[in-house]
Amino acid sequence: YRDYIAWLTRQDEPKAEAFWRMALEGFSNATALAGTLPYGRRSSVEDEYGQRQVRLMPDAVARARAVEAETGFALATLLHGAWALLLSRYSGEEQVTFGITVSSRSIDARMANSLGPLTNTLPALVKVCREKVTRLWLEELRTRQAGLYQYGYCSSAQIRKWIDQPEDGPLFESRLILDGDPVDPFLRPTLKT
Repeated sequence: YRDYIAWLTRQDEPKAEAFWRMALEGFSNATALAGTLPYGRRSSVEDEYGQRQVRLMPDAVARARAVEAETGFALATLLHGAWALLLSRYSGEEQVTFGITVSSRSIDARMANSLGPLTNTLPALVKVCREKVTRLWLEELRTRQAGLYQYGYCSSAQIRKWIDQPEDGPLFESRLILDGDPVDPFLRPTLKT
């Protein structure tokens, strides 16, 4: 973990700040899920959060891999796009935010064998093309994802400061975690950028 901390100190903070300012340009508030109360208007902690886990069966994974091969887009890009479309449809907003969990191990090969918690959940802001999903829209989404992974080491506190957001307000209300089954490597999604 010491190597990871040393690696963090060598990162270009002004470049990271410029990326996050651009990536979250136009951010005003976290996109609430349909049927939930906005942040700050909840009555108790129990009302705030829920978790849903979806496991893809092998035949669904095979079909998803076929779509990957046919379109050239990674499963992560397709799922992030689908989540953005759902959030947009149910929230009524054309610009949505949600969390994407990344690992710093994928940013730099020297971190691959490091021990310690090297994951981070970052805000993704997506402008949704409601009329139709186009290849250009998915390519833009893929490019934005690549930036999220490149600057995935930045903390939420840093990001809030850079985009002038209050410390107590959320950057996202939902998050999408793509995690493969460690037992079966064929179920593990490949994150391509």
